[in-house]
Amino acid sequence: MKNLGEVLQKNNSLKSINLRFESCKKINDQCLSALGQSLKTQTSLRSIKLNFTAYGKSFAQITDQGLSSLVEDLVTLKTLQSIHLDFEFCWRITDQGLKSLCNGLKILNSLQSITLQFSRASITDKGMNSIGDMLKRMNSLRFLTLTFTQCDEITDQGLNCLRENIKRLDSLRSINLDFDFCEKITNKGLDQIHESFKELSSLRLISLSLSNYWEVDDKGLRSLTKVLENLSDLQSIALFIGPAKITKEGLKHFCESLQGLRSLQSLSLKFFSCDNLADEGLSRLGQGLRRLSFLQSITLKFRCCNNFSDQGLQNLSEGIKRVGSLQSLHLEFRECSEFTDQGEENLRIGLKGLNCSQFICLH
Repeated sequence: MKNLGEVLQKNNSLKSINLRFESCKKINDQCLSALGQSLKTQTSLRSIKLNFTAYGKSFAQITDQGLSSLVEDLVTLKTLQSIHLDFEFCWRITDQGLKSLCNGLKILNSLQSITLQFSRASITDKGMNSIGDMLKRMNSLRFLTLTFTQCDEITDQGLNCLRENIKRLDSLRSINLDFDFCEKITNKGLDQIHESFKELSSLRLISLSLSNYWEVDDKGLRSLTKVLENLSDLQSIALFIGPAKITKEGLKHFCESLQGLRSLQSLSLKFFSCDNLADEGLSRLGQGLRRLSFLQSITLKFRCCNNFSDQGLQNLSEGIKRVGSLQSLHLEFRECSEFTDQGEENLRIGLKGLNCSQFICLH
């Protein structure tokens, strides 16, 4: 860290910094303090990306104290427009450390992009409240990414804290929320998040990861579609769903609800262990997609969805072929055991006439 500090001090007019320290056992609170001292010399810095992902408990040496020390120096960077902090697997970081970070960031009025990744850290609803309080001050924020995968103590109440403040971000163009495997989140919490999008007419991209929400069903999906229908300038939608109780009817309704979004260019849907879909689900998905003739990019990924067969593949391809403006197609069916080699060949033949780049994988 000492050598890095010397390099930064010699080059004190940098506009962008990207530093990665994944699984570095010797990165601890003292290192973050030293790094902060070096970074505050960068008076022209506009973008910073720091990755401290700690794969394995023995690598996770950073605590609230180290994070707070780093933040004290970051808040002196008044020209900063974009910040990306990754503390995945840093289980020693708690709500207190996240609160210190949020209290610091809300001082930086110039921030337009915030990415916070604290998957598997010791974060609860109190941490969500701190983020919500920070967002109150972020009137110029345009890009927001929050990743809190497997933070088991985050509940619907925590998401409600976010809802109240996300909906005030009038300039927000892109939102990416990932709360995979937060098992205390239910349909009620998801409804609250969906509601926060309703008045964000500036949104161009929505990405939601809803993995391992067993209670999510067609009703939960419909609450999202009601909101999406009103976002007429939306250009990109990405959803990761499963395991969940989504059925063929819910999927069809979702696709049909997108017909009015004439600015939509990209649709990405990922499903994990959604056995309720079956062949009829693929057929309904194909029927929905054929009506989205304005799409330029389609990504469909299915994993461990065990009730599909070759007939379902054919029905899906019939719908995709009708998307005339398509430029990119990505299809993956992993660990979906009912497909045959003949089914894969028929799928490729069926899509051969499409004038677009294609990636097809069936395993």
